[in-house]
Amino acid sequence: GDVESVLVSVGRGIQEEMVVESAADGKGGPDILVIGSADGDADDFVQDFVSALHPAFQKTVSLRVQGELGMRASGNQQERRRQENRQEDTMENSELLASVSDALCRGQKKRVVKLTHQCLEEGIAPQSILNLGLVQGMNRLGEDFSAGRAFVPEMLMAARCMNAATEILKPLLAGEGKTQTGRVCIGTVKGDLHDIGKNLVRIMMEGAGLDVIDLGVDVSPETFVRTAKEQQCDLIACSSLLTTTMNEMKNVVSYGKEQGYKGKFMIGGAVVTEEYRQEIGADGYSADASEAVKVARKLLNIAV
Repeated sequence: GDVESVLVSVGRGIQEEMVVESAADGKGGPDILVIGSADGDADDFVQDFVSALHPAFQKTVSLRVQGELGMRASGNQQERRRQENRQEDTMENSELLASVSDALCRGQKKRVVKLTHQCLEEGIAPQSILNLGLVQGMNRLGEDFSAGRAFVPEMLMAARCMNAATEILKPLLAGEGKTQTGRVCIGTVKGDLHDIGKNLVRIMMEGAGLDVIDLGVDVSPETFVRTAKEQQCDLIACSSLLTTTMNEMKNVVSYGKEQGYKGKFMIGGAVVTEEYRQEIGADGYSADASEAVKVARKLLNIAV
């Protein structure tokens, strides 16, 4: 009944009615009402709390908590605000990277370039832009391509977007000291001049972080193996679209083993099958560009 001051720890479960009842018998209420927060609640919440009390409690209000308790409250509040800011930044970055992926899937080259610059301005690491924006988009489109929901024109448009964005990121990735996780030598076999499928595989592999040496079309077994050994490639990837040139894949594998090449061989193309891979002794086979990346990473012992 003779309460002269009340200390309320906001956020600790004390209800307004409890404070009112504790001083209800006082003559005119307490002289000073001290409102303190030990868990970092904002001042505006404290003010709302005070205004909800009996008018007698509003003579004097202090929002300052002295001593060690006040220091801890201030520190907790600052840390919580930092965590909230980090969460907001993470959400904004995720949305921005998702926009990069969406624009790439739609083949919007100018928008991809603009968003890539925007990501860099927002402080997003180049490697994150590559992996979480561009590669994610290519992977998604690759899955649609495998399922028949996307077609070669969409893949080629996305490839142009990928090339434009990676040209921006390459110098920055080099500055970060990022290195590729494997080196691949790719080409269409001798006698075959088709390159669309091979080009798609190359783009997908580069997007996945592999270092790819593209030998082009009509590539002889000698060129495949010599380049792979000289450039220290971990994998030789052969493409063929014709039944008349399939046997060249067998020649590449045989010649490579004769020359002591220690890397892996993978094959692919419209006329190639898993059974043929087994027949010629190659290490991997893929039916399309999206699967080729998974096969290559598996052969190179890289997490998929």
